[in-house]
Amino acid sequence: MGVIVIRKRTIFCAVIIAVLALASCPGGDGDVDTPQGAAPDITKKALNGQAVINTLWCEGAWQDPRSFMGYRLKESGTPFFDRYVMLYGGRIEYRDCPTNPREGDEHCQKVGLHLHHPSRQYRILEEAATYIKPIQDVGQKFLMALVPDGEGVAHGTLYSWPMQDVYDWETETGQPYPFGPAATQKFIDDIKEAVAKYHIDGIGFDDEYGNNGPQNLYVYPNDQNRYSNASARNAAWERGGKNMFRLCYDLKKQLGKDFILECYEIRYGTYMPERMRLAELDPAVIPDSAEDKWVYLRDVLDLSYQPMYGNWSTDSGSYHMPRRQFAPISVDMGSSSATTPLPPPTANGIDVQVQDLFDGKYGGIMYFSMSSRAGYKNSHERGGQFEDYFGGGWEPERYLSRISRVLYGEEVEYIGDDYQLPWN
Repeated sequence: MGVIVIRKRTIFCAVIIAVLALASCPGGDGDVDTPQGAAPDITKKALNGQAVINTLWCEGAWQDPRSFMGYRLKESGTPFFDRYVMLYGGRIEYRDCPTNPREGDEHCQKVGLHLHHPSRQYRILEEAATYIKPIQDVGQKFLMALVPDGEGVAHGTLYSWPMQDVYDWETETGQPYPFGPAATQKFIDDIKEAVAKYHIDGIGFDDEYGNNGPQNLYVYPNDQNRYSNASARNAAWERGGKNMFRLCYDLKKQLGKDFILECYEIRYGTYMPERMRLAELDPAVIPDSAEDKWVYLRDVLDLSYQPMYGNWSTDSGSYHMPRRQFAPISVDMGSSSATTPLPPPTANGIDVQVQDLFDGKYGGIMYFSMSSRAGYKNSHERGGQFEDYFGGGWEPERYLSRISRVLYGEEVEYIGDDYQLPWN
């Protein structure tokens, strides 16, 4: 797999090119009206016959989602990106916002476990007609990234996770934090409300900072002071992975099979099991009854991807996903440094990796830190760092064309406006 490189947070964006996951969904069609509208179907088939979905992750505080509509395949004119995920669009929180607000969070009025939108992402959501509807009108889907709060509340802490300082994991004594099923359902209701209000088509799970927080306040699986042996730490991680699996199951069941779920697997996500019994996911099901069947991760999650930039991993099995639902390549489009490298467009670089992905019928490529065109041009004027990777110029479509030629037999071009957010 080569040198492992942990991703860095940037103010740019990420792109994932993913094969369409034809997964089944537990339960019914959901009880939230997620508008499909009359948007054109822009799903593209690669030359090997697979339907390919291009998902774009962007930093919602700094990037205008409309600025990436202009990347098109030259011959067909089809948008290169099929999905847009707004990074930090939603945050899992447990706190009293009115009495302890963060800077710019004055709109938050909820207490207890709830969904929170940081201020700039909240503005994009509130002005959906300006920022979201235009990309949906050309056929792209809008997804909200769901992130931890960075203080110990994360995807794996929901449903039953005890987190208070007075709780001792090894003796299992103390007072657990109130993350039970009822509180978690209220949190899911917040998501359903956001989906209906802002016309969100899906969620991208990002739990990179799922184990961060003050050591003296919360309990973490990797806290050596509280977990004196590896088995206790692993048990905690596995419990968190099951909680995250259950969150996927409940979201699919309540929002419908067409609601998109993707996962940047780096913390609790890597511990989601391959399958769980239905009785573990649905309290109404009696254990070992005829209804207590296996539910597989591939049926409640549409896509997962390995998160180490500059690396290639074909081990989709370790993520419990079939190849068509797994992205083995991660690329940091915002850095050409040795620490977070772009795979170079040379031997054993992006050309070879994409060809291997194409031949193996894997599910995608992950791109991170893609800037606006103005950002790349400014970098070029300051001396540049991308020219060797982009083929002699600053335009990112030069690099993207190396992928599109393998997948579609077409070049990528840019047409339209490079939108900028008014607060930047």
